[in-house]
Amino acid sequence: MQDLEHRLQDFMHHFPGCIYYKVPLQEGSIDRCDPQLSNEPSWSGKSWHDRFRFSFVSGGIATMTGYDPEDYTGGHVSYDLHIHLQEQDWVWGQLQAALDQQQPYQLEYRLKRRDSSWIWVWERGCGVFDAADQCVGLEGILLDISDRKQVEIDLRRSDTQRQALLKLLPDLVIHMQDDGTYLQFISGGLVQILNQNKMRQGINIYEMLPMDLAMERMRYLSTGQKSDQNGPKPLQGRHLSLIV
Repeated sequence: MQDLEHRLQDFMHHFPGCIYYKVPLQEGSIDRCDPQLSNEPSWSGKSWHDRFRFSFVSGGIATMTGYDPEDYTGGHVSYDLHIHLQEQDWVWGQLQAALDQQQPYQLEYRLKRRDSSWIWVWERGCGVFDAADQCVGLEGILLDISDRKQVEIDLRRSDTQRQALLKLLPDLVIHMQDDGTYLQFISGGLVQILNQNKMRQGINIYEMLPMDLAMERMRYLSTGQKSDQNGPKPLQGRHLSLIV
């Protein structure tokens, strides 16, 4: 038995988060260290989450929040009221819905640490019910997922920037030889309108467009080339780009 307890303690010591068990609060009970809690509307006794406090939480909670396990188990600190205000109602609603159906719950929310910084927490747990189907406790795990959430935020920001950049790009960039032979298409929405079967590498502008329009495009490209000090450079052997 002692060996089993030792292995369990060793497991909890190395667990990347914390394990908890919560028990119901007595009616009207509040955390003793914070007199402001008595004025909090969330302590109205109408939601599941504010009716419980930690009776046990493993040592990993200190790394996550900056508070020792005894701060929570002694009722000196309210874990629930450190959840971000914008997410408290959602967290409590999800928890109560799961307990009403006697189903496990899984939550993600921001939590304020002792040093006033914020972390993202992933929580999964379930209710413990007696023979009369009354919820007598909560048991579950808490993980700090701040690094993962930051990656998600960075990816969303990167995708937003990419979409904004794409909106600034032209609809179609055509890379061609000086004889009008298409080498490459870099297309946006416009290519969806044009005949995609015709637009292929190796086709010539005179095959794609009516003769008068093709000649106009080629004149535009040839006269639009930059000149150096010795005058216009010859067009032969050069590649051109047409931006639409």
